[in-house]
Amino acid sequence: MGRRDQGIIEDVIEISAAMPLAGFILAIIFAGGGIYFQWVNPKIMMGFGRVFALFFWALAVICALASLFGFVRQKLNIHRRSQRLDAQRSIEDLRQLSPSGFEQTIADLFRRQGYRVDEIGGVGDGGVDLILRRNGDGSIAHLVQCKRYTSWKVGVAEVREFFGAMAAHQSRCEGVYVTCGRYTAEARTFAAGKPIRLIDDDELLSMLGAINPLAPAVESFTARQPSSDIPLCPRCRVPMQRRTAQHGPHAGRPFWGCPNYPGCRQILDIQKTSG
Repeated sequence: MGRRDQGIIEDVIEISAAMPLAGFILAIIFAGGGIYFQWVNPKIMMGFGRVFALFFWALAVICALASLFGFVRQKLNIHRRSQRLDAQRSIEDLRQLSPSGFEQTIADLFRRQGYRVDEIGGVGDGGVDLILRRNGDGSIAHLVQCKRYTSWKVGVAEVREFFGAMAAHQSRCEGVYVTCGRYTAEARTFAAGKPIRLIDDDELLSMLGAINPLAPAVESFTARQPSSDIPLCPRCRVPMQRRTAQHGPHAGRPFWGCPNYPGCRQILDIQKTSG
């Protein structure tokens, strides 16, 4: 059954509730119409100016109330999502989330790290769930795919598909694949040397621990000890990641970087730490 056509009142309510700022602007515009028809030119259109004034005043009030409702709903949603992010203390907590809830939690995690995040996940997302933008100029920093796998590993086919989605976006940036599970050896081999960062359950827990103001239980983050040859970030005390410089005089040179970049920009020279 097709959707019935909406009237103007339903349209302005829907717009105002979804975009409170646009709704307040509409309320001001309609109020201006009410002022014009009631006091400036009430005899316009065969003396029906005051009737039109009532209509515009009604629209102004409806827009204002719908905008206020939308604003409160947005604030409550932000608060609810922030509480949900802080409640993630273990991999089992993450696995209890719905697929969409997992995507939203990862989006909120990156927001805590200082990114602007576009959430585009869902049917027809083109293989990319999140777009991370730098707060300064709004340019794209990373493309992100989220998979809430609970009983199997992310294989090479999924990572290869994500790499193709990155190419389709025609954006020269690093891709980030996030899962609360693990990756197969073939998937890691495929990602090696490509601008793809694979975040598994261990690293995801470390990232959550670094941004969580409630200080999650230590045992949740030390269940799997990092390899002794992987240094800890001097600032965040989480296992660092092996990366390769893409630009500048050290292009092509490997280094250890903090997984909480750009919130933390600590780096270590691999040659010095392995020497």
